[in-house]
Amino acid sequence: MVLPFILPLDVNNFKFVIELVLAIIMFFSIKSFFVHKFVLARNIKPMAASVFLNYILFPAILLALAFLLLKNEALLIGYVLIAIVPPAISIIPLCYLSKCNLQVADSSIFVSYLLSLAIIPVTLLALYGKSVEFMLIARVLLVVIILPTIISFIFRRSTASIFSYSKAIVNLCMGILIFVSVQLNRDAFLDFSNPEMIYVYLINFLAIFGTGILVYHFTKQVSGFGNAVNYTLYATQKNTGTSITLALALFNPLVAIPAIIIMVLQFLYFIVFEKIIIRADAKLDHFLQHSFHKPRKR
Repeated sequence: MVLPFILPLDVNNFKFVIELVLAIIMFFSIKSFFVHKFVLARNIKPMAASVFLNYILFPAILLALAFLLLKNEALLIGYVLIAIVPPAISIIPLCYLSKCNLQVADSSIFVSYLLSLAIIPVTLLALYGKSVEFMLIARVLLVVIILPTIISFIFRRSTASIFSYSKAIVNLCMGILIFVSVQLNRDAFLDFSNPEMIYVYLINFLAIFGTGILVYHFTKQVSGFGNAVNYTLYATQKNTGTSITLALALFNPLVAIPAIIIMVLQFLYFIVFEKIIIRADAKLDHFLQHSFHKPRKR
Protein backbone atom coordinates (compact mmCIF):
# COMPACT_ATOMS: atom_id res chain seq x y z
CA MET A 1 0.00 0.00 0.00
CA VAL A 2 2.89 2.37 0.76
CA LEU A 3 5.38 1.32 -1.93
CA PRO A 4 3.53 2.81 -4.96
CA PHE A 5 3.66 6.26 -3.35
CA ILE A 6 7.39 6.20 -2.62
CA LEU A 7 8.52 4.33 -5.77
CA PRO A 8 6.95 5.87 -8.90
CA LEU A 9 7.14 3.61 -11.95
CA ASP A 10 5.55 3.57 -15.39
CA VAL A 11 3.37 0.44 -15.39
CA ASN A 12 1.11 1.23 -18.35
CA ASN A 13 2.54 -1.73 -20.28
CA PHE A 14 1.87 -4.08 -17.37
CA LYS A 15 -1.90 -3.65 -16.96
CA PHE A 16 -2.33 -7.27 -18.11
CA VAL A 17 -0.65 -8.33 -14.85
CA ILE A 18 -3.78 -7.33 -12.93
CA GLU A 19 -5.92 -10.01 -14.58
CA LEU A 20 -3.18 -12.61 -14.09
CA VAL A 21 -2.63 -11.97 -10.37
CA LEU A 22 -6.38 -11.74 -9.76
CA ALA A 23 -6.83 -15.17 -11.37
CA ILE A 24 -4.07 -16.57 -9.13
CA ILE A 25 -5.70 -15.04 -6.05
CA MET A 26 -9.04 -16.56 -7.03
CA PHE A 27 -7.49 -19.99 -7.64
CA PHE A 28 -5.69 -20.25 -4.30
CA SER A 29 -8.45 -18.58 -2.27
CA ILE A 30 -11.34 -20.69 -3.55
CA LYS A 31 -9.59 -24.08 -3.54
CA SER A 32 -10.38 -24.75 0.13
CA PHE A 33 -14.02 -23.88 -0.51
CA PHE A 34 -14.55 -27.07 -2.55
CA VAL A 35 -13.50 -29.43 0.25
CA HIS A 36 -16.25 -28.17 2.58
CA LYS A 37 -19.71 -29.65 2.78
CA PHE A 38 -22.50 -27.13 2.79
CA VAL A 39 -26.26 -27.43 2.42
CA LEU A 40 -27.99 -24.58 0.63
CA ALA A 41 -31.48 -25.51 1.85
CA ARG A 42 -30.40 -25.33 5.50
CA ASN A 43 -29.05 -21.81 5.14
CA ILE A 44 -31.61 -20.13 2.88
CA LYS A 45 -32.53 -17.23 5.17
CA PRO A 46 -29.03 -16.20 6.34
CA MET A 47 -27.71 -16.81 2.82
CA ALA A 48 -30.39 -14.56 1.33
CA ALA A 49 -29.59 -11.92 3.96
CA SER A 50 -25.86 -12.08 3.08
CA VAL A 51 -26.55 -11.71 -0.64
CA PHE A 52 -28.96 -8.84 0.10
CA LEU A 53 -26.32 -7.00 2.15
CA ASN A 54 -23.65 -7.43 -0.53
CA TYR A 55 -25.71 -6.80 -3.66
CA ILE A 56 -28.42 -4.44 -2.40
CA LEU A 57 -27.74 -2.62 0.89
CA PHE A 58 -24.02 -1.83 0.55
CA PRO A 59 -24.26 -0.84 -3.17
CA ALA A 60 -27.35 1.30 -2.43
CA ILE A 61 -25.49 3.27 0.26
CA LEU A 62 -22.35 3.53 -1.86
CA LEU A 63 -24.18 4.67 -5.02
CA ALA A 64 -26.43 7.08 -3.12
CA LEU A 65 -23.41 8.84 -1.61
CA ALA A 66 -21.50 8.79 -4.91
CA PHE A 67 -24.31 10.26 -7.03
CA LEU A 68 -25.05 12.82 -4.30
CA LEU A 69 -21.48 14.11 -3.96
CA LEU A 70 -19.74 13.42 -7.29
CA LYS A 71 -20.13 14.72 -10.83
CA ASN A 72 -17.17 13.06 -12.54
CA GLU A 73 -18.61 10.41 -14.86
CA ALA A 74 -15.56 8.17 -14.72
CA LEU A 75 -15.67 8.00 -10.91
CA LEU A 76 -19.41 7.28 -10.98
CA ILE A 77 -18.85 4.41 -13.42
CA GLY A 78 -16.25 3.12 -10.96
CA TYR A 79 -18.89 2.95 -8.23
CA VAL A 80 -21.29 1.12 -10.52
CA LEU A 81 -18.56 -1.48 -11.17
CA ILE A 82 -18.09 -1.96 -7.42
CA ALA A 83 -21.83 -2.40 -6.95
CA ILE A 84 -22.20 -5.20 -9.50
CA VAL A 85 -19.22 -7.42 -8.61
CA PRO A 86 -19.63 -10.34 -6.18
CA PRO A 87 -18.35 -10.38 -2.59
CA ALA A 88 -14.62 -10.67 -2.02
CA ILE A 89 -13.40 -14.26 -1.99
CA SER A 90 -11.27 -13.19 1.00
CA ILE A 91 -14.47 -13.45 3.08
CA ILE A 92 -13.70 -17.18 3.45
CA PRO A 93 -10.27 -16.82 5.15
CA LEU A 94 -11.50 -13.74 7.04
CA CYS A 95 -14.41 -15.82 8.29
CA TYR A 96 -11.98 -18.39 9.70
CA LEU A 97 -10.04 -15.66 11.50
CA SER A 98 -13.12 -14.08 13.06
CA LYS A 99 -15.04 -17.32 13.79
CA CYS A 100 -18.16 -16.47 11.83
CA ASN A 101 -20.78 -18.91 10.53
CA LEU A 102 -18.73 -20.79 7.90
CA GLN A 103 -21.62 -22.69 6.32
CA VAL A 104 -23.53 -19.47 5.69
CA ALA A 105 -20.41 -17.75 4.32
CA ASP A 106 -19.65 -20.67 1.98
CA SER A 107 -23.21 -20.93 0.69
CA SER A 108 -23.47 -17.18 0.15
CA ILE A 109 -20.20 -17.03 -1.79
CA PHE A 110 -21.34 -19.87 -4.04
CA VAL A 111 -24.68 -18.22 -4.85
CA SER A 112 -23.19 -14.73 -5.22
CA TYR A 113 -20.62 -15.82 -7.79
CA LEU A 114 -23.27 -17.63 -9.81
CA LEU A 115 -25.39 -14.46 -9.78
CA SER A 116 -22.42 -12.32 -10.79
CA LEU A 117 -22.06 -14.17 -14.10
CA ALA A 118 -25.44 -12.72 -15.08
CA ILE A 119 -25.47 -9.44 -13.12
CA ILE A 120 -22.15 -8.11 -14.46
CA PRO A 121 -22.72 -8.49 -18.23
CA VAL A 122 -26.43 -7.58 -18.11
CA THR A 123 -25.82 -4.40 -16.09
CA LEU A 124 -22.84 -3.27 -18.15
CA LEU A 125 -24.56 -3.86 -21.46
CA ALA A 126 -27.77 -2.17 -20.24
CA LEU A 127 -25.98 0.94 -18.94
CA TYR A 128 -22.95 1.24 -21.22
CA GLY A 129 -23.81 -1.00 -24.17
CA LYS A 130 -22.66 1.55 -26.74
CA SER A 131 -19.19 1.94 -25.23
CA VAL A 132 -18.34 -1.60 -24.06
CA GLU A 133 -17.84 -4.87 -25.92
CA PHE A 134 -19.48 -8.08 -24.75
CA MET A 135 -16.38 -10.12 -25.66
CA LEU A 136 -14.22 -8.00 -23.35
CA ILE A 137 -16.66 -8.53 -20.50
CA ALA A 138 -16.73 -12.27 -21.24
CA ARG A 139 -12.92 -12.39 -21.28
CA VAL A 140 -12.64 -10.75 -17.86
CA LEU A 141 -15.25 -13.08 -16.34
CA LEU A 142 -13.55 -16.07 -17.91
CA VAL A 143 -10.05 -15.15 -16.72
CA VAL A 144 -10.77 -13.88 -13.20
CA ILE A 145 -13.77 -16.01 -12.14
CA ILE A 146 -14.72 -18.96 -14.36
CA LEU A 147 -11.33 -20.54 -15.22
CA PRO A 148 -9.78 -20.17 -11.72
CA THR A 149 -12.93 -21.72 -10.23
CA ILE A 150 -12.86 -24.70 -12.61
CA ILE A 151 -9.13 -25.29 -12.09
CA SER A 152 -9.55 -24.99 -8.29
CA PHE A 153 -12.28 -27.61 -8.41
CA ILE A 154 -10.02 -29.95 -10.41
CA PHE A 155 -7.17 -29.54 -7.90
CA ARG A 156 -9.40 -29.39 -4.80
CA ARG A 157 -7.88 -32.53 -3.22
CA SER A 158 -4.31 -31.89 -4.33
CA THR A 159 -1.69 -31.94 -1.58
CA ALA A 160 1.12 -30.47 -3.71
CA SER A 161 3.68 -28.54 -1.67
CA ILE A 162 2.84 -25.26 -3.43
CA PHE A 163 -0.49 -25.16 -1.57
CA SER A 164 1.42 -24.88 1.70
CA TYR A 165 2.36 -21.39 0.53
CA SER A 166 -1.15 -20.31 -0.48
CA LYS A 167 -1.34 -17.48 2.05
CA ALA A 168 2.05 -16.07 1.02
CA ILE A 169 1.21 -16.33 -2.69
CA VAL A 170 -2.16 -14.61 -2.22
CA ASN A 171 -0.56 -11.83 -0.15
CA LEU A 172 2.16 -11.31 -2.77
CA CYS A 173 -0.41 -11.17 -5.58
CA MET A 174 -2.55 -8.72 -3.58
CA GLY A 175 0.53 -6.55 -3.17
CA ILE A 176 1.22 -6.63 -6.92
CA LEU A 177 -2.46 -5.87 -7.65
CA ILE A 178 -2.47 -2.83 -5.36
CA PHE A 179 0.96 -1.65 -6.56
CA VAL A 180 0.10 -1.71 -10.28
CA SER A 181 -3.41 -0.31 -9.74
CA VAL A 182 -2.23 2.62 -7.63
CA GLN A 183 0.68 3.39 -9.97
CA LEU A 184 -1.77 3.80 -12.87
CA ASN A 185 -3.50 6.62 -10.95
CA ARG A 186 -0.71 7.78 -8.65
CA ASP A 187 -1.10 11.49 -9.36
CA ALA A 188 -4.87 11.38 -8.87
CA PHE A 189 -4.53 9.73 -5.46
CA LEU A 190 -2.24 12.50 -4.26
CA ASP A 191 -4.30 15.34 -5.74
CA PHE A 192 -6.02 16.57 -2.58
CA SER A 193 -6.65 19.94 -4.19
CA ASN A 194 -9.40 18.16 -6.14
CA PRO A 195 -12.53 18.11 -3.92
CA GLU A 196 -13.90 15.09 -5.77
CA MET A 197 -10.96 12.98 -4.63
CA ILE A 198 -11.62 13.99 -1.04
CA TYR A 199 -15.25 13.02 -1.53
CA VAL A 200 -14.18 9.60 -2.87
CA TYR A 201 -12.21 8.91 0.31
CA LEU A 202 -15.13 10.14 2.43
CA ILE A 203 -17.75 8.10 0.53
CA ASN A 204 -15.72 4.92 0.78
CA PHE A 205 -14.93 5.38 4.47
CA LEU A 206 -18.55 6.11 5.43
CA ALA A 207 -19.94 3.26 3.31
CA ILE A 208 -17.54 0.62 4.66
CA PHE A 209 -17.05 1.59 8.31
CA GLY A 210 -20.55 3.01 8.82
CA THR A 211 -22.40 0.12 7.17
CA GLY A 212 -20.14 -2.55 8.62
CA ILE A 213 -20.35 -1.41 12.24
CA LEU A 214 -24.13 -0.78 12.14
CA VAL A 215 -24.83 -4.16 10.48
CA TYR A 216 -22.67 -5.98 13.05
CA HIS A 217 -24.29 -4.42 16.12
CA PHE A 218 -27.85 -4.71 14.77
CA THR A 219 -27.59 -8.31 13.55
CA LYS A 220 -25.75 -9.46 16.67
CA GLN A 221 -28.87 -8.69 18.69
CA VAL A 222 -31.06 -10.56 16.19
CA SER A 223 -28.95 -13.48 14.94
CA GLY A 224 -26.07 -13.93 17.39
CA PHE A 225 -22.32 -13.38 17.09
CA GLY A 226 -21.45 -15.93 14.37
CA ASN A 227 -24.03 -14.68 11.89
CA ALA A 228 -23.34 -11.04 12.77
CA VAL A 229 -19.67 -11.41 11.82
CA ASN A 230 -20.70 -13.05 8.55
CA TYR A 231 -23.16 -10.25 7.83
CA THR A 232 -20.68 -7.45 8.49
CA LEU A 233 -18.21 -9.10 6.10
CA TYR A 234 -20.83 -9.34 3.36
CA ALA A 235 -21.86 -5.73 4.04
CA THR A 236 -18.33 -4.43 3.46
CA GLN A 237 -16.25 -6.82 1.34
CA LYS A 238 -16.53 -6.57 -2.47
CA ASN A 239 -14.36 -8.25 -5.09
CA THR A 240 -12.73 -4.95 -6.01
CA GLY A 241 -10.03 -6.74 -8.00
CA THR A 242 -12.69 -7.64 -10.55
CA SER A 243 -13.93 -4.02 -10.50
CA ILE A 244 -10.41 -2.79 -11.23
CA THR A 245 -9.97 -5.32 -14.04
CA LEU A 246 -13.29 -4.31 -15.62
CA ALA A 247 -12.38 -0.63 -15.30
CA LEU A 248 -9.06 -1.07 -17.08
CA ALA A 249 -10.37 -3.48 -19.74
CA LEU A 250 -13.54 -1.57 -20.63
CA PHE A 251 -12.92 2.06 -19.64
CA ASN A 252 -9.79 3.86 -18.33
CA PRO A 253 -7.56 3.97 -15.23
CA LEU A 254 -9.55 6.83 -13.62
CA VAL A 255 -12.60 4.54 -13.40
CA ALA A 256 -10.59 2.17 -11.18
CA ILE A 257 -9.88 4.76 -8.46
CA PRO A 258 -12.95 4.12 -6.23
CA ALA A 259 -12.31 0.36 -6.29
CA ILE A 260 -8.62 0.72 -5.43
CA ILE A 261 -9.38 2.93 -2.43
CA ILE A 262 -12.17 0.58 -1.30
CA MET A 263 -9.81 -2.39 -1.61
CA VAL A 264 -7.43 -0.79 0.88
CA LEU A 265 -10.22 0.35 3.21
CA GLN A 266 -11.78 -3.13 3.23
CA PHE A 267 -8.60 -4.61 4.68
CA LEU A 268 -8.27 -1.74 7.16
CA TYR A 269 -11.89 -2.26 8.22
CA PHE A 270 -11.33 -5.95 8.89
CA ILE A 271 -8.22 -5.20 10.96
CA VAL A 272 -10.14 -2.62 13.02
CA PHE A 273 -13.15 -4.93 13.27
CA GLU A 274 -11.20 -8.03 14.30
CA LYS A 275 -8.64 -6.35 16.57
CA ILE A 276 -10.74 -3.60 18.16
CA ILE A 277 -14.52 -3.87 17.66
CA ILE A 278 -14.92 -7.59 18.42
CA ARG A 279 -12.58 -7.43 21.42
CA ALA A 280 -14.20 -4.28 22.80
CA ASP A 281 -17.63 -5.88 22.32
CA ALA A 282 -16.51 -9.02 24.16
CA LYS A 283 -15.14 -6.98 27.07
CA LEU A 284 -18.38 -4.99 27.26
CA ASP A 285 -20.45 -8.19 27.31
CA HIS A 286 -18.19 -9.63 30.01
CA PHE A 287 -18.49 -6.44 32.08
CA LEU A 288 -22.29 -6.30 31.76
CA GLN A 289 -22.64 -9.99 32.57
CA HIS A 290 -20.63 -9.67 35.78
CA SER A 291 -22.10 -6.31 36.75
CA PHE A 292 -25.75 -7.39 36.62
CA HIS A 293 -25.31 -10.96 37.82
CA LYS A 294 -23.33 -10.49 41.01
CA PRO A 295 -23.95 -13.15 43.65
CA ARG A 296 -26.04 -11.92 46.53
CA LYS A 297 -24.44 -11.53 49.94
CA ARG A 298 -25.86 -13.75 52.64
